[in-house]
Amino acid sequence: SPPQRGAPPRPKGSRNSKRLETLKGSSKIVTQKTGHVVVSAKSGVKAKKRAEQPDFTKLTALQGKRAEMEIQVRLLELETEVEHTRNQLGEIRRLGYSDASKSPMSSGKTSPF
Repeated sequence: SPPQRGAPPRPKGSRNSKRLETLKGSSKIVTQKTGHVVVSAKSGVKAKKRAEQPDFTKLTALQGKRAEMEIQVRLLELETEVEHTRNQLGEIRRLGYSDASKSPMSSGKTSPF
């Protein structure tokens, strides 16, 4: 989990040391606080995304139609990009499936992508 990535290493020392116990307690607190920071950051990102979404209920008919058209244009752009990327993937796979001696990938040539 993300809080464990930033967790400090386990403290080492003699078993009955008061400093070791204090250090262990502090280490646990740091780990917990790191977890709280991660949770807060994630909730902040979610809140920002919600705030960025426009409220379509407050749009006039003309504004609504314009927003619809802008979204449709963006969707078409994304679909075109996905299609282009799929074509690239297909070409790479075709090259990979072809005979190794005929493949430009095995002869050291660079990909056209």
